[in-house]
Amino acid sequence: MSRSQSQTAQCLWFVTVMALIFASFSICAQADDGVDSVADGIEVTSDRNTAELSIVSPSDQVSTNDANVDEGLKSVDQQDLTTLVERVLREKSELTESLPISTERFHSSLQIMASMAAVSLIPAAVLMMTSYIRISIVLSLLRQALGTQNVPSTQVTTALSLLLTLLIMWPVGQEIQQNMTPLTSSNSELEWEPLWQASVQPIRRFMSIQIKKAGNDNDILLFLKHMPPNTPVPTHYDDVPLQVLFPAFIVSELKTAFFMGFQIYLPFLLVDAVVAAITMSMGMVMLPPAVISLPLKLILFVAVDGWHLVVEMLISSFGGML
Repeated sequence: MSRSQSQTAQCLWFVTVMALIFASFSICAQADDGVDSVADGIEVTSDRNTAELSIVSPSDQVSTNDANVDEGLKSVDQQDLTTLVERVLREKSELTESLPISTERFHSSLQIMASMAAVSLIPAAVLMMTSYIRISIVLSLLRQALGTQNVPSTQVTTALSLLLTLLIMWPVGQEIQQNMTPLTSSNSELEWEPLWQASVQPIRRFMSIQIKKAGNDNDILLFLKHMPPNTPVPTHYDDVPLQVLFPAFIVSELKTAFFMGFQIYLPFLLVDAVVAAITMSMGMVMLPPAVISLPLKLILFVAVDGWHLVVEMLISSFGGML
């Protein structure tokens, strides 16, 4: 094949491809025009209040240049289209009305969230409203007085503090249970206000007894001074607001715990002073007094049954509760 014939064949091939592409575009354009005509021919207007429908049949406006398609469009009944659109709108309305907001489910979720929040506040309540503050501080000061650093460990002192707190607060818990039993045993719906009053009254009485027994009534007056001016002056412990009674109880417990810690600390301090004086008089300056005083303090503490005395002192300091 000569060079001129090859060029002629390439030109014919290019012209043929371009003609096919042009024909494809023409067919697609005609089809799109026909679809747009169909879409424009159907006009649906819906009013939410009147629910009126207006449909224009496309059979008189659309021509696809295809006899079969045109005949099919002309056979479409306007009443069938109206019925179809009304059915679609009716099903949509029924679906929307079948999904109301469940108020019961919403309230149930709120109750679950409130319960979780209350459970998360239990550790703070144990620290704020029970005997744990006094017991834990006294045991920590005892460990420092012995000079044993981490013996007994923090886990041991914490466990002992919690067990003693459970023992001391047991009557308060029984009183709370007795007050709440009539409210929870009835078949009526539980109300939070009576439950709160039934549970907080024994705790209020416990804190009031400890403040009065320690003679720290001035702590209540301290926090009352910072209340709003229109706050009524309480004449009885039951009239003291909880936002005043809680911090007053904590401050009172700190005072009592520090005083008891001083009583425990004093004998061991005397042992340290005597040992230090003896070592200095003997010229043993390089010998730390703690090396000698620690065994002596341990022997003294075991000899007098120190743990029994300390625990008995802690329990008896909450007199009237057991």
